[in-house]
Amino acid sequence: MEALYYSFGDYDGFVIIDAPDEATVTAILLAALAPGHLRATKTTVLMRPETMVEAMKKAGELSYPGPDK
Repeated sequence: MEALYYSFGDYDGFVIIDAPDEATVTAILLAALAPGHLRATKTTVLMRPETMVEAMKKAGELSYPGPDK
């Protein structure tokens, strides 16, 4: 766990977790949801700048023709 923040609004808190993959985060969420420790969750994948740069390079190598009309 990188950080924990409490908040007002739809959710009472935010947790920032640095995990090796989405399956690990899902396992953590399932383990916390099962006994009722959490009522609702929302996950957002954050990307480091170098990951975004890698994605932009890959996008530059691809073409997307769009849907057929």
